[in-house]
Amino acid sequence: MRKIYLVGFLGSLVAGAILFKNFNQSSSNEKGLELIVEDSISVYDLPEPTESQKDSIRRSFERIADLQEKRFGIKHPELPKVIFRPKEDKIPKSKIGLYYTSSNEVWVKKNEDGYIAHELAHELANKLSQSLGRGTWPPKSLDGFFYKILKWWGLYDGEEGTKLVSEGIATYFERGTFRDPKVLFYAPNDSFWFHLKKQENGSHDLAYTNFERYLRETRAGEYDLGYALVRPILNKDLEEGIELLMKNPPTNKDFRDLLAYRDRILRMMEEH
Repeated sequence: MRKIYLVGFLGSLVAGAILFKNFNQSSSNEKGLELIVEDSISVYDLPEPTESQKDSIRRSFERIADLQEKRFGIKHPELPKVIFRPKEDKIPKSKIGLYYTSSNEVWVKKNEDGYIAHELAHELANKLSQSLGRGTWPPKSLDGFFYKILKWWGLYDGEEGTKLVSEGIATYFERGTFRDPKVLFYAPNDSFWFHLKKQENGSHDLAYTNFERYLRETRAGEYDLGYALVRPILNKDLEEGIELLMKNPPTNKDFRDLLAYRDRILRMMEEH
């Protein structure tokens, strides 16, 4: 009987601690990517493109895939199937494209080169992962109460890190397909410039190392930050860099010093 009381008491303590920690996270400023809440829109409210527009979007995918192959010296194993309505019932209003790893399908909100280059990069990384026998990438997010407990207590990590490097790779292709990929590029009016520092060689890099500081002080999320993080790795060797980032995404511990994480990946490339 005492054992039952003890288990119940310990269970209550754990549940209370989890609820307290969750309350603290929810009531404070953004602490992680999963806490950023966006307004959503029903996919049935999205305009349906005409048949002519659909053909134009398909041709844009073919044209930009060809351009990426010439620019980066890579080969798209197969182009994703273009769909014209997301599979979800609702998506964030700001969402401009979606790539579905399992079915190799893609949706873009507009027929714009940057959007298409970004989603094609997700396809390329996914196919590379499959060719290495690692399955689809990024892998499907783990969900459910059990995994939330593990994440709250820091016993399961890597999901946010995978998201960071995945979007960083895609943004590298988005910006590098149409200009020199080795040169850091942000639009002149991009506020992320305030979170970069000038190096002795005249280039720019991350101004501070801590992941949570970027979340507190910017809305860059995984795109601008991920791009700045992975660019030197991909500039060194594109395919090897993507492979190492897949196999070694930043952990929660790495988020404390992202530059140290990047240096570790670069050292791994030197050792190969």
